[in-house]
Amino acid sequence: MFVLLSITCHAVAAAEVLPRWKFVAGQTLHVDSTQETTVTTSINNKPQQAFLNMKMRLAWVVDDVTDEGVATMTQSFERLELKTTAPQAEPIVYDSASAVKPTGAAREIAAGLAPLIGAKFMVKMNTRGEVLEVKLSPEAAKALTALPEQSQLKAILSPEGLTNLLKLGGDMLPEKAVSPGDEWPLAATQETPYGQLTQTGSFTYEGPVERQGRELQKIVLKSSATLAPQAGAELKLQVEEQTKSGEILFDTTAGRLVEATTRLLSKSVRPFRNTEIRIQIQSETKLLVAVGE
Repeated sequence: MFVLLSITCHAVAAAEVLPRWKFVAGQTLHVDSTQETTVTTSINNKPQQAFLNMKMRLAWVVDDVTDEGVATMTQSFERLELKTTAPQAEPIVYDSASAVKPTGAAREIAAGLAPLIGAKFMVKMNTRGEVLEVKLSPEAAKALTALPEQSQLKAILSPEGLTNLLKLGGDMLPEKAVSPGDEWPLAATQETPYGQLTQTGSFTYEGPVERQGRELQKIVLKSSATLAPQAGAELKLQVEEQTKSGEILFDTTAGRLVEATTRLLSKSVRPFRNTEIRIQIQSETKLLVAVGE
């Protein structure tokens, strides 16, 4: 009986995992981000689509790690690729690694983005993957300020946008050890020009999966968001639906994220003169993290 109980208890304990980042001072990581976005705008039931495909490669250098595991990292952009298409507009293609000089509208984009390549910014992250602080260097802040106000890149590359990208939707990892099927909540707020956006949902640990000969822990995300309009806001927007879902693969042995994919669907309505503009946004963002030199 004691033998059976011992075996059973050991099996239960072995099924539990506690995924945590294990930062090491002096370590270098490379983060590849790919984002594909489709924006459908409809006025009087006449839809038009615009597309944004963006790739970023960042280098993380761990400068310091506290006794609690909080890492201070210097991050920099190593490469930026951008492709946009919009109705009645010339397509824009830009690659910071290309030897071919951009022309047309891409030349203006290049002039704004080129100073960001190599520019450094500081990030603090704890062992649960929570981004505690993002601070741009003077060079990065100057380059970001130079981008047009209406540019989507300005929001993506701002401290707030980078925080949302890096934290993968909030406190990603559980407070305590989990077994397959265990859930923990997601709650995050974000200030927008239209009001406060509140995201609620949950993470679920699905269990171990094998990828390229190694065991990774799979976590899935499901959430929805609501918008509380800001009183007196110049821009009016009504969010009809906004959902986010995704999967996270974490290596508990190496102590780092390996891959994360998030998908966003947003449907909203904005008043315009005597009619309404209906806006649907669909995007998929993928992060890959690898050890660098």
